[in-house]
Amino acid sequence: MQDRYAGDVGDFGKFSLLRTLLCSSNYRLGVVWYLYPDESHNDDGRHIDYLDKIDYKMCDVSLVKKLSDIINKGRSVKALEDADLLPDNTVFYSAALTFHIDHPGQSALEKKARQELRKSG
Repeated sequence: MQDRYAGDVGDFGKFSLLRTLLCSSNYRLGVVWYLYPDESHNDDGRHIDYLDKIDYKMCDVSLVKKLSDIINKGRSVKALEDADLLPDNTVFYSAALTFHIDHPGQSALEKKARQELRKSG
């Protein structure tokens, strides 16, 4: 997940499903983001045309409104966490991944270093 993707149609699907599954449940949800720094080499993160489609609004008008606000005010994983999209007792883990910076190579030694870093986390 990258901040620039926050609010994309994929988020609508994920949050809609989780909201439906948890709407009348006593379960506690944990969301673990696989948070990766924003990339600039491509033009991803523009799948937001769903916001104007009536089918999505009919599915969950509140969710569409909240995701639209995030897109208009500043897309980020933190904004998703703060937007009251999931039950109040939801916990989030959103530490950014840095192993690709610390150990960028594909050698056996670099792969082992990344594995050790994940284990120590």
